[in-house]
Amino acid sequence: GSRSIGEPAAHRGASGEPPGIAHRGPVRSGAGAHRSPSSALPSLAMAEDAHEEFPEHPGYAEATALYRAARAAGRDRRDAYRDAAERAASEHGPRSAPYAASLYYLATHLDEEGASRDATGLWHQLYSVECERFGPRHSETAGTLNNLGLHHERLGETDEMEVFLRWSIAVSRFVGEPTLRAEGNLGKVLAGYRDDRRALAVMERAAREGAAEARGEVLHSRAVCFARVGEAQAARGAFEEAIRLLDEAGSARQLCNALHNRALFLQRHLGASEEVRQAFEEAAAEERARFGVSRSL
Repeated sequence: GSRSIGEPAAHRGASGEPPGIAHRGPVRSGAGAHRSPSSALPSLAMAEDAHEEFPEHPGYAEATALYRAARAAGRDRRDAYRDAAERAASEHGPRSAPYAASLYYLATHLDEEGASRDATGLWHQLYSVECERFGPRHSETAGTLNNLGLHHERLGETDEMEVFLRWSIAVSRFVGEPTLRAEGNLGKVLAGYRDDRRALAVMERAAREGAAEARGEVLHSRAVCFARVGEAQAARGAFEEAIRLLDEAGSARQLCNALHNRALFLQRHLGASEEVRQAFEEAAAEERARFGVSRSL
């Protein structure tokens, strides 16, 4: 079937994983361990060692130990996360770092397993715990507000999503923390809903500042938005800069997505031409080199 920019087909390689999607998902923050705007967490539901993301943080270390003890006792993953949260509250208290970390792991697991309705109360409970621990104006609560926004986006609740992401930006600004993560997330989500003009405005600063990978992802989203609103020259420039940054950062999936979407963009605006052929060949070669398959030819 026909594809539009930002919606490439998803072929699967030998590993069973797709070589890429149109846009990487927005970035979560970890409870009790404030992350930089460019950081991204691995899938917590996919691997037993996923908890190693915050090895330096004692709250996460204790939550991980409780989770693994439950798994060793034969509990499935969901029940192990629940057991870890219950034990953390009992052994360390309902306002402790291990309990907050356990809530974060459980809520994230439910989101990633498609049980987001069951996670809503947990995210709000985590926010309440962090307000009690740190106060409502703190980098940790800003991170959880960011995650609440992304959670409501999963549920298709776009008004709530925007409220929480903008709230996260406001709290981050108040405490002097970077706001690029939440700005980039809000922009990418708005772009996903094709609210292109607002997405471009929100992402303007995130496209100029921050680490290479995060800027590359934002610029890729901006390129797609520019293309959809008919600003071809701006789209071309954003695609080229996104590809350069993603290549520099070694972000294979996002690089392949950007190369593929650039080729679709050029095809739409130039028709059949040597430049278009070369763009598709470059995208295909990168996909074959990285994933053993190609969707671009």
